[in-house]
Amino acid sequence: MISTVANLQRRHGTLMRAQASPAWAKAITQTARLISTMPLWRLQVLRSQTLDFLYKRGTANDRITLNPGVAANLRRFHGMIVRLAQSEWMHLIQALPGNAPLLGATSDLGEFLFGAERAALIAMAAALADTQDGKCLYCQRRIGAGHIDHFVPWSRYPRDLAHNLVLAHVECNAKKSDLLAAETHLERWLERNTQHDTAVIEAGRTANIIVVGPATLSVATWAYSHAAQLGAWVSGNLVEPLTGRWLSLLDRRIPASQRERP
Repeated sequence: MISTVANLQRRHGTLMRAQASPAWAKAITQTARLISTMPLWRLQVLRSQTLDFLYKRGTANDRITLNPGVAANLRRFHGMIVRLAQSEWMHLIQALPGNAPLLGATSDLGEFLFGAERAALIAMAAALADTQDGKCLYCQRRIGAGHIDHFVPWSRYPRDLAHNLVLAHVECNAKKSDLLAAETHLERWLERNTQHDTAVIEAGRTANIIVVGPATLSVATWAYSHAAQLGAWVSGNLVEPLTGRWLSLLDRRIPASQRERP
């Protein structure tokens, strides 16, 4: 599989060119064959012992049946699993002898292998700028090429939800980091999602990003309730305590049936 990826990059340079070439279909076939005959049936082999903790192999040897609860947990921790797998996969490829000069820098390799997901977020930028009147959600200054920020930080909820994405200045995004935003920003975020709900939904679907407005509110409620004693980011290096106003702000917009831990 590493050789297949290396050949595609050497011959075509970018993911887009590779996908447009006849070599792409051949690479997909080769990869599918490797997956079906090699790692899938070895994922549950621990120290020579087979433990069916994820799935059971079908009698026809061409399908699997996930054990009860596995699908729900794979969905729940999807973002975390993807990020960990991508990071470890890139490190493994770069560490193999002779691969570093062949595949280039880690950032280039990440763009080549996983650029589609990043591109989906970038595709939201123009729509988010429209919903925010061309301003950074946090400092309210005019913004050009800003950064896509997860309003409820990725570290607290590692999934891309359309309503949770905002456009921010690079400086604001960096300073906010993995902190929750102050209640003033929360109110502005809720107003944006309320007034431009249709636009956010359309942009999310176009970019193939999950669109679940009520669930996003539940995520925010859960995140703020678990950080009630911590500070919230205002601007620059300024952090202030939460006053509890966040609860009334969210309560006005989320149905009681939806107030549950995500």
